[in-house]
Amino acid sequence: MHDLDDDRDPYPPPWHAARVPPPARSPVIEAYVDTDALEVDCDNCHVPAGEFCTNPENGELRKMPCNSRITKAANTTTGAPHA
Repeated sequence: MHDLDDDRDPYPPPWHAARVPPPARSPVIEAYVDTDALEVDCDNCHVPAGEFCTNPENGELRKMPCNSRITKAANTTTGAPHA
């Protein structure tokens, strides 16, 4: 016969029972600020300065700025010509 006052769980939940939250889908603002990408327009996805890059296929915001935009921002701040 089982003791009804026993608090031990005979069937503990598996290690994956807690739901893991999905990764953030919004832009990583630090990536845009640290690279000065918001200071220049993007030649890849054609967004103006001050806006986050978008995916040309579906129009969703990118988590990270486009590589060409990072390069353009770096060259603008250093005074080097950009490609």
